[in-house]
Amino acid sequence: MAGMAVFQEGLSPVLHELFFPRLRLGRGRAAVTALLVAPASEPLCRLASTPEQHLWQRLGSPVAAAALFRGRHAAGLIEAMLHIGALEYA
Repeated sequence: MAGMAVFQEGLSPVLHELFFPRLRLGRGRAAVTALLVAPASEPLCRLASTPEQHLWQRLGSPVAAAALFRGRHAAGLIEAMLHIGALEYA
């Protein structure tokens, strides 16, 4: 099972240290932090890219497969997310 957790106020220092001990907290980071959790992802939990966040949001409601593949990098993004188990065929 995969998922995306969105933290509206960013990660607390404790969660940041737990998930990303080697990643420095940058100044001016966006307030919203999205974590992608997928069974084959290395590491299991990582920061989600903006395109991954947008795709995940689109999948929150029914959408035609053809609509998902529109865009410059859509096919590669979907393939990468299928590969790590973040998406599944239904």
